[in-house]
Amino acid sequence: MLTHTFNKGWKRVFPCNYWFALSNNATFRTYVSTSINDTPKTKQVNGVVNEIKTAPYEREFNHFGIETLPRWLHEQLFHNRPSPSQNCLRIASDHLLKNNILIKNDNTPAPIPQFKLPKIVGASIAHHFYNIANQQAEPISLAREFSKSNIPEAPNRGQWQFRAGWTKYYNDKNEPVEYPDEESLCFDVETMVRDSNFPVIACAASSTAWYSWVSPRLIEYLEYKTSNESLYPSRGCSPSLTEHLIPLGESDQQRIIVGHCVGYDRARVKEMYSLTSPNLHFLDTAALHIAVTGLCKTCPSWLKTDKLWETYDTNQSKEFHALYDLSLVSSLREVYSCYFSDKLDKLPRNVFVEGSLDDLIVEKTFQELMSYCAKDVTVTYKVFQKLLPKHLVKCPHPASFVGMMHISDAFLTTNSDWNKYINNADIIYKEQMDTIERMFQQLADEAVKVDPSHAMNDPWLQQLDWSTAAPSRIAPILLRLKWKGYPVYHTNTFGWTYRVPINDSKFKELVPPCTWPASSLSPSYEPKYGKDTTGRYYPISYDGSDSLKCPSPLSRYFLPEIESGTLSSDSTTAKSILRAYASCSYWKMNEDRIKSTVIVYNTKSNGVKSGMILPMVKPLATITRRPREHLWMSANELHKERIGSELKALIQPPDGYKIIGTRLSSLELWIYGLLGDAQFGIHGASAMSWMLLQGGTSVTSNLHTRAANIMKVSDRQAEVINNARTLGSDENFLTQMIKKYNKNISEEEAKSLAKKFIKCTTGLKWNAANAQVNVQWSSQPKSQSSTKLRSTPKSTSLFVGGSESYTINTLNSINRSSKPCTPFLGSCLTEALNQACLKKEHLSLRLNWLIQSSTVDYIHLMLVAMKYLIDTFDIKARFMLLSQDELKYLVKEEDSYRAALALQVSHLWTRAFFSYMLGIEDLPLNVAFLSSINFDNVLRNDIGANCNTLSYVPVNTPNGTSVSIHDILQHQTSLELDKMSVHRQESNISAVPGISAQNECLLHQKKPLVNDLVLKIQSLSSAREIETFLKQHNKKANEPAQAFINIAPLVTKKLSYDFLIN
Repeated sequence: MLTHTFNKGWKRVFPCNYWFALSNNATFRTYVSTSINDTPKTKQVNGVVNEIKTAPYEREFNHFGIETLPRWLHEQLFHNRPSPSQNCLRIASDHLLKNNILIKNDNTPAPIPQFKLPKIVGASIAHHFYNIANQQAEPISLAREFSKSNIPEAPNRGQWQFRAGWTKYYNDKNEPVEYPDEESLCFDVETMVRDSNFPVIACAASSTAWYSWVSPRLIEYLEYKTSNESLYPSRGCSPSLTEHLIPLGESDQQRIIVGHCVGYDRARVKEMYSLTSPNLHFLDTAALHIAVTGLCKTCPSWLKTDKLWETYDTNQSKEFHALYDLSLVSSLREVYSCYFSDKLDKLPRNVFVEGSLDDLIVEKTFQELMSYCAKDVTVTYKVFQKLLPKHLVKCPHPASFVGMMHISDAFLTTNSDWNKYINNADIIYKEQMDTIERMFQQLADEAVKVDPSHAMNDPWLQQLDWSTAAPSRIAPILLRLKWKGYPVYHTNTFGWTYRVPINDSKFKELVPPCTWPASSLSPSYEPKYGKDTTGRYYPISYDGSDSLKCPSPLSRYFLPEIESGTLSSDSTTAKSILRAYASCSYWKMNEDRIKSTVIVYNTKSNGVKSGMILPMVKPLATITRRPREHLWMSANELHKERIGSELKALIQPPDGYKIIGTRLSSLELWIYGLLGDAQFGIHGASAMSWMLLQGGTSVTSNLHTRAANIMKVSDRQAEVINNARTLGSDENFLTQMIKKYNKNISEEEAKSLAKKFIKCTTGLKWNAANAQVNVQWSSQPKSQSSTKLRSTPKSTSLFVGGSESYTINTLNSINRSSKPCTPFLGSCLTEALNQACLKKEHLSLRLNWLIQSSTVDYIHLMLVAMKYLIDTFDIKARFMLLSQDELKYLVKEEDSYRAALALQVSHLWTRAFFSYMLGIEDLPLNVAFLSSINFDNVLRNDIGANCNTLSYVPVNTPNGTSVSIHDILQHQTSLELDKMSVHRQESNISAVPGISAQNECLLHQKKPLVNDLVLKIQSLSSAREIETFLKQHNKKANEPAQAFINIAPLVTKKLSYDFLIN
């Protein structure tokens, strides 16, 4: 317990909860502390009761009441505690007081029992990550050497051998081989879509030879066709038959396989279906393209321009051309055209999509298709040669490359229930669809029997047109659908709408009604609705927007509205149809993806089947470098009323294993707040960060509760909005989100709430030019001997007075630099978002990129750290999947707690690295460790979720277990096999190589250099307040005010990877 006294008379005893208050005249200390004596704990290990003694230690609090790492933990990660200036601390305290957040603190985490971390490899946490990533970076040197060589010319048509297995072509010779015995290969696989998911042919090329592979099944099929057998006794592609897969061989040496969208090829390689990770690394040229140049095709302007070009419109706007030229999507044809002038012919590919095995056994067709496959290999290699050097400059830290390779190594395990799952889902789905069809027929029969005179007065039946209308138009009418209790109507101009009688006094108009032109010459002329004087028509909100035309109220976007009753019907039959329709939605959307999954089984000696699936992950798939996989990495939740939604529950570990996972919750928000704190050099100095770290459950200080009160939504909804806002969301987005969560407010009310929220968070945009203040932005460091900044782009605005103004200004300082990159691993902005290509409407994409790409840096570092700890301490674990910032590992049951502790250490190291790189050598204790790690027997987000659905009732799915750092330390105090021993770490890095001067910048801290003047200006809440302050400042200084904000450079010159060769 500690008594702390401030100069102005504040006094408070510090137990677990305390009152924190600061005034302008307060005396500040680096930290306050209180002694904690933990009572001894006992733990029974191997029948022996051991006493776990935890030495007393002092709890550390920074100037703003944030509990930070205790000394015993801090000294294992950092060298010095943050020590901001007195003036800097006063400015921060003023800023916090203006945001009304200095209140009773009820969010102090429980003390952590002392334990010893594995040793840091290097002089700092930055050196540590560089060194352990470099240890895992052999694939980089292999790729680099492969890109510098050239592959030989491919064999000509007529030279390809129709021979089962692999054939090697070199020096005008060919010979059968077991597999390509090469360190580096460029690889492509082809399948017959209508036949199976398994490969039929493949090609590969090294720097010395070409290789072709033909499925033994194809040879067998030809033999049957040429024999007297009338039928081919096909075994099909049984998942238990590994001869359908392509062997690449096992080796003690690291090898790299290059391919385009190579996850597809990887899923068809025999050696990858093993619980132990083979030394095969797959490098995706599509991922390289996205990191260097690409833009995902969901950008509205991209879609608009793409559509115009597809229709050969030569009059399209030029404003998006530069961005379009650089941001082609990631198919091989489009990526190749981005870097080379000649075009690729993809017509032979149609044979693989629409043809059969009969086509492939024809000699001429076989030669053409083998040459087509070889052409893809050649093109992929040319793209690889062009992109790899660019990628290593764009993403210079070895952890970026290594992390990408680890994500590509995803795998899943399952059991023999897989086929039963598909069969059951098919049966139940067909039953439901048959039921829907029968009930629709019943509704149609009833509609036909209605007297025409009555039908004309029925709001639904009067719309029926049996001869021209599409089924999507008829179905909502037969169902007699209502939106908010009013009948739905289809219009050509506005899509689906709902009609409200003019004299309905209960209706609250939230959006303007639809209007139609009076002239019959207008293409939007609809007199049936335009001349209706007794009712008004309002658009049905589609995808959260009232301005988008609703194509069908029965699309999947309206499932929440069906469940909430916003979209309803009084008809009992219709209600049954809607329920059945909702139950079929998941299977209808995902059936093809699920059935195209390649699964390989292994039958054990006891007859138990265990299967493995290799998700076709794109390790860098979006403009923000996020990975993507359309089935397993999606956010689909298990729902008891959705056929097939139990998909992830089918993923189960083999006997003796556990699935261990953790969610990196609120990661973007923490990074977002950290960027604001970096201006002060201490955690919790900016209001947004303080509320996130220490807000507790208070109405005024909790980040999400405060947002919820302003926007009139729930705390959970506010959390969703807060997470989305960190990605560059604007006022329009906020307006739509507020309307989505609050159906009873108008567009104007939603806009007003959005503006109020933006003012409270982002603050006001202040123009420094009006006050004759020179605000300079720079990406160059300030010289110690000079008072002037170099390379300062002209800018005269700052955001001031908001809880997030410091963060926004820090982001803008990076955003306005000539080469924006993340402050952590130095990953550079894709070319598609550089200033030369970007228009004002797309600037939010750059802010989105900065936060999201920093999150990707974080994930890459976590994966690198885990791999290092797994290898160093021989933990029987392997990375399984990354899904929605949730990491999953397959772990031997006896190593569960060692793997859990490794996850905690990896997380602690990564958080420490992020703080260190922004110049803060400390860490808040409540974010230092993961809140929980789950041990489970199925792949699910909620360890207590019931896995039952309409199509699946598991025999026994016990709940999983959730453990905290305190639980883990009761079982495991080190990563050694001897659970209670201290680390006897023998690092696998026998000698840490020196780091070249060119790469030293990757180890430098990137603390924003901000003077007290700009710090103070950002804390003020109005132009008048700033003007008054500046007058006082200039009077004292006798010179015009000059402010600057600066981010130290991340990459000052081209980086060298020469050190990776040795």
